[in-house]
Amino acid sequence: VEAQRIQGDLYFAREEYEKAFQSYQDLIDGFAGQFDYEAVLRQQLEAARKLEAQVYHAFFRLTSYQQPKKAIPLYRQLLTNAPRMREAAQILFDIGEIYQREGDFLEAIQEYRLLDQRYPRNPLAENAVLRMADAYTSLADRNPTDVRPLEGALETLTYFNQRFPDSVYLPDVRLRRKACIINI
Repeated sequence: VEAQRIQGDLYFAREEYEKAFQSYQDLIDGFAGQFDYEAVLRQQLEAARKLEAQVYHAFFRLTSYQQPKKAIPLYRQLLTNAPRMREAAQILFDIGEIYQREGDFLEAIQEYRLLDQRYPRNPLAENAVLRMADAYTSLADRNPTDVRPLEGALETLTYFNQRFPDSVYLPDVRLRRKACIINI
């Protein structure tokens, strides 16, 4: 048990976050109840976050890039390991944000919707619904002849009005709804 944990820690120290995560996962899968589960989950979460933010260098360090989508399977495994962990809503929001930044708007919408459904009382639910509307709007911009994304944005903004009647974002949401109606 201790050797498996040390292996994960060594990979983590060498910034091999996927291998570190997998070592911690092997610990969870093979030695349940024989270690501090919460501490290992925290290390897995940290490894996933580091992987999301990791910068890769190419061409003799003349250029760099990121691959945040590589963190998504790790985040999903964390949600499988501990679906009720305190950070679960944040993890779903982060997955949605990764998809949004990468231009995968339909996937982002799914993640934001899942967050709103699973954690309706979490403060992030309000932001998730707004980001869902943003993703629909981005889809509409990408496909200007397709009215369905605008309809999705309008439906989402209407839902926001009903779900969060005391939100500070309500004036902006009302303006965005009007814009959607005009553009449909």
